[in-house]
Amino acid sequence: MAYGADRGPRTGVGVIAAAKWSALLEPSPYENDQGELIGRDPRGLTPSNFADAGVPLMPVMKAIRANCIDCCGGQAGEVRKCVFVACPMWPMRMGVLPRALRAAINGRGEGAPDGGGEHIADFSRKEPVQTEELMADQSGLSADRGP
Repeated sequence: MAYGADRGPRTGVGVIAAAKWSALLEPSPYENDQGELIGRDPRGLTPSNFADAGVPLMPVMKAIRANCIDCCGGQAGEVRKCVFVACPMWPMRMGVLPRALRAAINGRGEGAPDGGGEHIADFSRKEPVQTEELMADQSGLSADRGP
């Protein structure tokens, strides 16, 4: 895997770009990766690591919006039309945390028998949710079989 000068994983990297991103990468400790470079855990990085690599620092909602624009091929107008509702960032794709989502996360949403509303995010979960599981939740299908 090679890393591009502007944004990370890409092909055709130069020596300067590799040096720029090197503070954010480390050899994989996993045998199957055969020593390939992987991203370091950002919780262990220093502010100077981010600055040296040229990582743009921005508020979380702006970062989510920027990611969504990137996902839509750089077309900001397409973000509003996004149909990938299984994406955990989908509700925030417009760059704001909707009031209804905030209320649901805080347990103040409508529709629950106890008045608490359905929680959108399960913060007690120990392992990450897999994309197939999200898609199955959205479509009512099992991740490994059809309807």
